[in-house]
Amino acid sequence: MELGSVSQFLCYLTLFPLVDSQLPASIWLIRHQHWRHYLEFSSHPTIVFTDHKNLEYFTTTRNLSRRQVRWAEILGDYNFKIEYRPGKKNGAADALSRKDNPCGGDGRGDKTTSMTLLDPQVFLSALSTYTLGPEDQAITESIKQLLPTDTHFGPTLATMDKQQVSTLDKYTLADGMLFYEGLICVPDDKGLKKKILEECHDAPAAGHFGIAKTHELVTRNYHWPNLRQYIKSYIAGCDVCIRNKNDHHKPYGLLAPLPVPEQPWVSISVDFITHLPASKGFTAICVFVDRFSKMAYFVATHDEIDAEGTVDLFTKHIFSNHGLPDDIVSDRGSTFISKFTRAIMKGLGIDQKLSTSFHPQTDGQTERINSILEQYLRCYVNYQQSNWSDMLPIAQFAYNNSKHSSTNETPFHAVYGCHPRLSVSLPRSNKHTTPATDRLAKMNQVHLDMKDAILATQETHKKYYDQRTIPAPSYKIGDQVWLSTKNLKTQRPTKKLDHRRIGPFKITATIGTRAYRLELPPTMHIHPVFHTNLLTPYQPDPIEGRPPKPQPPTYVEDHYEYEVDFIVDSRIHRRRLQYLVHWKGYTSMDRTWEPLDNLDNATEAIEDFHRQHPERPRGARP
Repeated sequence: MELGSVSQFLCYLTLFPLVDSQLPASIWLIRHQHWRHYLEFSSHPTIVFTDHKNLEYFTTTRNLSRRQVRWAEILGDYNFKIEYRPGKKNGAADALSRKDNPCGGDGRGDKTTSMTLLDPQVFLSALSTYTLGPEDQAITESIKQLLPTDTHFGPTLATMDKQQVSTLDKYTLADGMLFYEGLICVPDDKGLKKKILEECHDAPAAGHFGIAKTHELVTRNYHWPNLRQYIKSYIAGCDVCIRNKNDHHKPYGLLAPLPVPEQPWVSISVDFITHLPASKGFTAICVFVDRFSKMAYFVATHDEIDAEGTVDLFTKHIFSNHGLPDDIVSDRGSTFISKFTRAIMKGLGIDQKLSTSFHPQTDGQTERINSILEQYLRCYVNYQQSNWSDMLPIAQFAYNNSKHSSTNETPFHAVYGCHPRLSVSLPRSNKHTTPATDRLAKMNQVHLDMKDAILATQETHKKYYDQRTIPAPSYKIGDQVWLSTKNLKTQRPTKKLDHRRIGPFKITATIGTRAYRLELPPTMHIHPVFHTNLLTPYQPDPIEGRPPKPQPPTYVEDHYEYEVDFIVDSRIHRRRLQYLVHWKGYTSMDRTWEPLDNLDNATEAIEDFHRQHPERPRGARP
């Protein structure tokens, strides 16, 4: 500051708006006595760099305050331009505007006021009166009692008592406890170790973190042999961690493509595009696809179509033109899992291969064609989106006349051996007419080439798909697994904070090589077959004495309910029949009185109660 003139940022400037507090520096700079005579009335513009971007607009803005009007009059005699330069590029000015010793000096101009939030004497007094909490005291007393008889640390403690410390320089003895390199030595007691992990893993302040973080927290204070292995076992059996933590490994399940059909229309896939705007009374599209030739039928229908309606569409459009297929691949919609549809398919002699619940890989082909159809309709539908049903026949023709990437053939040519005409004006040539026998041989060769092409495409897809997955664990009937809630609806406010898994559930059947049937509660109104990537192996809790956590509510379509274990009592309360319910997974302290209307799925429990206690109040459902 002694080497040149300096203007300080005075206190009153802090009361100005941000632009007004930044502009005085530029005014002072331009009017400085050392170069004022060079700048005033100059024909060449003077560029002023600033790290405050809003100053660029000072000379062009129309709405000025009184203060800014006065400054504008002062600067009117100067030809200057303000340009913005970010602080990181304005290093010289930025460095010169800083104090060279912010922590020292005489403090002139430093208006920062120090405040004492807590008097040092009060702080020291609070520290001196600090005592261990009940849990810490219990752990400490247990360590003192169990340490002398411990098989690992007991001999060391006895040696320390005899003051033979020459070979035990890493151990110290204080207040009846043994320390190893400053860490408390914990005896081999299951209850004691569990109590320490409850404090360092389960407690809210611990956070239910993983092995590394929990190990670091425990080893701040405690030491025992095989500590890390114990922590690993403890976390592996932690119910809260299993239910709520995301997987950090690749999804389970390598790709298992469906077998390639031998000829057209022996294997078909079916899907629906729903919730479309009304078009001549239709609101949905039923898509039938031949898995061999990739030929598709697009049929207008409605969202409320039932099983009987689906079979009617199949009969009119597929059976009438191509006969009965050997199998049908479909998604797991309510239409195709209905008992009526199964009965119809069984009566027609069709093996219905349904996709597993919430896993559309089996019917991925139809999903792709759905996307192509939606893209076509977006290109040609009117503004009101009301003519899409009229466009379906043309869309069907356009798709079936286009070359498919996996077969290298158009569906028309794969099925009929020729291409359809697009224009009547183009002449047809009879020069290359093929005899019937040669035509049949050519069709057979086309089908063989198509099968090879489909197999090659499947192998390519499998190669890249398997790079993103890992082999699934092998399960057998009777094993228990956790079920992912990825596709289950709940009434909780947000999916982000919901459980990641529920269960465990028992496996009752193996469906193919990639799906399993689970023994779900009757209140879960969903299909019980799930792909392996939605399942996680259940491991019995290796930590003895850890009580099981209460089961979360069971999901029931659009709402959830807690599962009834048994009925304790019944009563008439305010002219309404109520039952005292013991909830499954909860204690007797959690029992509640519930009206009969709330127990729709507890009929068996109610009947068992009245069978044992016929004298207690009972009544018919309203």
